Amino acid sequence: MTPSWHLEDVDPIAAEAKYTFYKPSRKVIGRLERGDSCKLIFRFSSPDPSHPATERMWVAIEEVKEGGFIGSLGNDPYYIADLRAEDVIKFGPEHIIDVSIDDDEPNLPATYFDRCLATGRIIYEGRPIGYLYREAPMEGDIKGAKDCGWWILEGDEDQAIH
Repeated sequence: MTPSWHLEDVDPIAAEAKYTFYKPSRKVIGRLERGDSCKLIFRFSSPDPSHPATERMWVAIEEVKEGGFIGSLGNDPYYIADLRAEDVIKFGPEHIIDVSIDDDEPNLPATYFDRCLATGRIIYEGRPIGYLYREAPMEGDIKGAKDCGWWILEGDEDQAIH
């Protein structure tokens, strides 16, 4: 029986969205061994339009092979009916989106992630952007994020936010 899912090749996604999509370096993927874990994207189709198209799940590596890996799924999927925890998964470096070991290579998305400040009206209410500007970054963290000076505003916010 053909499975209802397949693994997503994330190399093209990472290449196209290099500032926003993290993919571990080939160097760190090459250091993976039995007992380590990887996160993969499982793509599937569903007749229910409210379902997502993918599930991201961890796989424990059981064997490292030439050009790939064999592992076992770490949990039961929420949407994929013909896949269960501990099922055997064969995958390659092109499928890996995260790893359980440290990646000492530069992480470009982390350099730009959590860097701008946007008002809740834009983020949560979907209001249109009226102003985008940059000023000198504030010192220190703001709710755990580093500020790079970018502001995204609707344009008529209360001046107290600034």
